[in-house]
Amino acid sequence: MFSFLKRLKVLFKRKKPRDFFEKTATSIATMERTECIRRIKSFKGKWALDFTDDYLNDLDINRLRHILLAAYMHGPKNPKGGSP
Repeated sequence: MFSFLKRLKVLFKRKKPRDFFEKTATSIATMERTECIRRIKSFKGKWALDFTDDYLNDLDINRLRHILLAAYMHGPKNPKGGSP
């Protein structure tokens, strides 16, 4: 089974933005709270996501998922094939 980031890399290489968005959004929509927080804190992109633990812990799961999806959609380091 591919890891989440490996799947993202495969989708970027295919250059199908609609497929990438749908699969990424579906994957994020099913994530548990702890996984969302872990991915937000370890996100590597054009800019750093610098949220405090207290802030992230106070957010509801839907807001965490929204932040993560926005980060993957707008902030990957290399949108032409690199994994976020």
